Amino acid sequence: MKRPLLWFGAVCFLVLALLGNTGDSQESPPVFFETWLSEQGAAPGASVEFEGRVSSCDAVSEGLRLSVSEVTVRIPDSSEISFLPEQKLIFTTDQINPAPGDRLRFSGCFESFESARNPGNFDAKQYYGSHNTVGRIKDVKLLGWNRGSFSVRGMMHRLRGALRISCGRILGDKKGRILSAICLGEKSNLEQEWKNTYQEGGISHILAVSGLHVSMTGMGIFYMLRRLRLSYELSAFFSGMAASLYVIMAGGGISATRALVMFFLWLGAQVCGRKYDMITSVSVAAVLLLLKNPRAVKDASFLLSFGAVLTLAVLVPCVRETCGIRNRFITAVTGSACIFMGMLPVSLYFFYQVSPWSIPVNMAVAALMTPLMGTGMAAAAAGTCSLAVGTFLAAPSSYLLSLFELLCKLEQHLPSGVWVAGRPSAENIAVYYLLLAAAGLWTWKHGKEPAVAGKKTAVPGKRVSVCLVWLMTFCICISLMCHRSERQLRIVCLDVGQGDGALLMFPDGTSCLIDGGSSSVSKVWEYRISQTLKYYGVSKLDCLFLSHADSDHTNGVKTFLQEYEAGPDGRNVHGITLGSLVLPPVLEEDFSELKAMAAEHGITVLTMEAGDNIGRWCCDKDRDSEKFLCSTCLGRASWKLECLAPRSEALSGERNEDSMVLMVRYGNFRMLFTGDLEREAEKRLADQQEELRADVLKVGHHGSKNGTSEMFLSAVMPEVAVISSGENNRYGHPAPETIERLLEAGAEILETSQGGAVTVMSDGRTFQAESFADQDL
Repeated sequence: MKRPLLWFGAVCFLVLALLGNTGDSQESPPVFFETWLSEQGAAPGASVEFEGRVSSCDAVSEGLRLSVSEVTVRIPDSSEISFLPEQKLIFTTDQINPAPGDRLRFSGCFESFESARNPGNFDAKQYYGSHNTVGRIKDVKLLGWNRGSFSVRGMMHRLRGALRISCGRILGDKKGRILSAICLGEKSNLEQEWKNTYQEGGISHILAVSGLHVSMTGMGIFYMLRRLRLSYELSAFFSGMAASLYVIMAGGGISATRALVMFFLWLGAQVCGRKYDMITSVSVAAVLLLLKNPRAVKDASFLLSFGAVLTLAVLVPCVRETCGIRNRFITAVTGSACIFMGMLPVSLYFFYQVSPWSIPVNMAVAALMTPLMGTGMAAAAAGTCSLAVGTFLAAPSSYLLSLFELLCKLEQHLPSGVWVAGRPSAENIAVYYLLLAAAGLWTWKHGKEPAVAGKKTAVPGKRVSVCLVWLMTFCICISLMCHRSERQLRIVCLDVGQGDGALLMFPDGTSCLIDGGSSSVSKVWEYRISQTLKYYGVSKLDCLFLSHADSDHTNGVKTFLQEYEAGPDGRNVHGITLGSLVLPPVLEEDFSELKAMAAEHGITVLTMEAGDNIGRWCCDKDRDSEKFLCSTCLGRASWKLECLAPRSEALSGERNEDSMVLMVRYGNFRMLFTGDLEREAEKRLADQQEELRADVLKVGHHGSKNGTSEMFLSAVMPEVAVISSGENNRYGHPAPETIERLLEAGAEILETSQGGAVTVMSDGRTFQAESFADQDL
């Protein structure tokens, strides 16, 4: 069997992935550690004394983020000391500057990482658990610091710190940090805005030391030594040593370690005079990394790194050979396009969006990375001794960084600069790669040029047919990533902490957002709301409704509009475009700032009051009767979003009481959104509306005791009640009285503070509701 390591690595990957998805894998370490601390008698939030060895140090805006391993724990009022060799802790400090290998004694409050609270949000618990990190320490007090003995890791850490400081001195804060990320792997110190620019441009991979960096460094030194007429053995030794030190200095991430293993195998092939096989090489690297850390099988870095190499090793040469491509420029374009196609499902799975224009941009960036890294590292090294010399040498890298940013921003303003496709399903990903494999097998069998007298001879028409097969396959694969088989109404009541936000996605493609703000979660739009929208592939919000002007309902929307940038075609260049901002008829000053921002970006501002509605009917007959579930259209459901309150002529002047009330109707299903409505306004609403019945009630004012009265519940008669509030919030929401009234009304209660986002699905006849924690994703 050819390439046995390839098959062995594939089997290891599949077994570990299946174990992780079926729940048979080992429970994540954070649960063990929390349970263990509790068993030892440590009260939640109590200060605990720790001692451990520093394993890594990363610069962040607050100081240094330290990872500590070989942890010893001493519980207060206990003489017992326990040793946890396999688990790590992290904390941030600006008081000390240790190196890997130093031992620290410190105290603080243990805090476990949070799981994702909404679909598409970052799952810190899973991410850090895959790196065997059990939690973070808050309110750290340093009790002791012992320098470790001399080590290569410590030496390279100090060199990394000196080069990082030099980058900042010679290039300024922004470019210095970006160059540090590219050359030294100091990605944690970057502003999120800068990361977003590179990510939306499709070149974020250069911000972390990866295979591109290691291969350029190692192979560059190897070929330079060979030109100096050193032997293969000495050239391999010194270049291997240099590449190893570089990976250690950069932190030894998954991608860099994979590249180092493959580089050593490449050196072995050079020394032994054997042919280097990339597929065998990447298989060896995968097996070694999975044996060291099986949890890496679900890590984004692992899948992106190995996916890119496999694409280079399999798809790129297959397309080039079968299409008979010889021209160097066309070869480069084809290679970049093939890498884009090979990595598309993986990129969408983790980031939910890609840039089609990254194909030509990556060609330019790849060609310029060698001069950027060469001049950047030389300038940083010189800057440690002379600021003037370092600044002079840094000029080329400064211009190149400006060019990279310019390319990313130009790319954003091109048509479809950012394509938000959402996370593809596992089934679609499997079909995608099966289609590529089938096309590869067919073209390899039928498209290769026959050899006559040892030379390949082109067959007229065959090359064209092969190119058409590949083009058609790529088009089908892209359409597969766009495909959404959802034929139901989906409503996601987001967990935004102490605040409100609900995403509505109708089967016809219409998407709406009701509110978007929080008083307890910072950057709620960036970290919670927008990520969920992109996860579901929402590239345009047709309507954004604001129930009233309180900040816990609007501050996320304000951030969204502040960062909004309309391109030449009117769409938001950062991914999510807004059609209309819909406001209730309230005092002019309440929404003046939001109206001004919307007008600046060409967004329509509408006012909606009682009696107004938007909707879509499946046929004119259904529109006339408003049955919403049309028997003549094979049971297709119509939908309507109707405003029930307030009336412009009956405003109270109180924000909560004048909240916009919306009824969502889809077929026979009804859901009521009441904003921050309280008792008096509920009574007026019930008196004015003949029919308030709803299957699901979005409970008003986060479950405040002043709302959701018995009278109101008797009119609504909800089967399910959804409460949006922050965990352990200072307002005591939801109030025990409200919970009791809901239970007496027979409603099932789902709280975002308990199980994360609540998703409601309906086909127009029946519905189901579940918390994010209960979903099988």
